[in-house]
Amino acid sequence: MKLLLHIGTGKTGSTSIQGCLQANADRIRAQGVYVPAILGERNHRKLPAIVQKDAASKNFMATQGIKGPGQRQAARDKWKTKFLNDIAAARARYDRCIVTAEHLSFLDAGEIEDLQALLSGPFQPPRILVYLRDPIDYEVSMYDTALKVGGLRPGPRPPEPGGETDYRMLLEKWAGVFGVDALDVRIFDRRELLQGDIVADFAQAAGLDTTGFACPDPENPSLDLLGKALLTQVNRKLPRFLPDGRPNPRRRQIHRMFERHFATGPKYTPDPELVAAYRKVLAPSNEWVRSRFFPDRPALFEPRDYPPKAALNVSPQEIDRIADLVIALWTRK
Repeated sequence: MKLLLHIGTGKTGSTSIQGCLQANADRIRAQGVYVPAILGERNHRKLPAIVQKDAASKNFMATQGIKGPGQRQAARDKWKTKFLNDIAAARARYDRCIVTAEHLSFLDAGEIEDLQALLSGPFQPPRILVYLRDPIDYEVSMYDTALKVGGLRPGPRPPEPGGETDYRMLLEKWAGVFGVDALDVRIFDRRELLQGDIVADFAQAAGLDTTGFACPDPENPSLDLLGKALLTQVNRKLPRFLPDGRPNPRRRQIHRMFERHFATGPKYTPDPELVAAYRKVLAPSNEWVRSRFFPDRPALFEPRDYPPKAALNVSPQEIDRIADLVIALWTRK
């Protein structure tokens, strides 16, 4: 069975891709393509968790109600067995498979080797599809995501060689295990995507005929400045996990409410100094990727101007009072 392994990276439209695959599962299966829901209904998050070290998968396991090293290892073993059995049954009806999980891009070299060993039995050597986003835009978006999952991050993280946006390191890890010819590297930019759309571009890469597809509207809108300030304070008062490590049931999907009501105002703009730092620190890595995968491009990512920074004219005391109101209404609901 052929395998397309979509590894993200994060903040490159993976949620939209996965939503479209789920919404059109019957049409996709009719094309002889299997999408293993046993790894997750949309995001196949269980696949990276199967091979991740215990510390790297701890938070995900906690969201599944799985605590302690013993329980986590038992879950990995169970998921691995179910996945292999599921694929063994699917091979009688399907000749292609798509797995999509952006957390695969976070695996270290040893974990990628374990993944290769896992996939080598049921599949032909896979094709690795990866989208790369301008590092500063990626980190600004990750700041938004960190707040939505309960974090207290005050802003985007500074650039770091060897970090999540060091794309040379990422591609070298995967090429070192699967071979450079297995990599299908693409730029996440509307000007670069087929029809300016990530789903259309992914479908072309996957060889899917999207005639008759009905895809959900794009998800994960970024929060505006007020939403970020409010959710940060809500996260302080209503943490993601309880003291015993269980997910806090009072939070539920509170970030969805923020996405509905706090996504239309002025947005966060990175400081020029942060933008310059990202350009400088990651320039060698970006140039390495450009020269090997995009030799005809003058630069891996086109520089762009950011809008002037907007001010949030609300005091910390007012933010605190509004956060208390939001929590009271939310928990009562």
